[in-house]
Amino acid sequence: MQQPIYPEQYQSNTKAKTKAIPSNNQSNNQSKVKAKTKVQTKVQTKVQTKVQTKVQTKVQTKVQTKVQTKVQTKVQTKVQTKVQTKDG
Repeated sequence: MQQPIYPEQYQSNTKAKTKAIPSNNQSNNQSKVKAKTKVQTKVQTKVQTKVQTKVQTKVQTKVQTKVQTKVQTKVQTKVQTKVQTKDG
């Protein structure tokens, strides 16, 4: 699988060496100039993508059935018999 390369993702090491030796123009003087230039470029781009998906589904079903049946039967029977006998 080939991914597209973006300029930020290049990782390059560039080294440049320069040597300069001038020619002998004056009498017999030998002068040697050695110049060494070292350029090191390191571009490192790290792209880290962390996708965290947490799906939590909690289904709580509470069925509470309370059947309360109160049957109250009150039978009150009051029989009052008053018998009054008056002799006279």
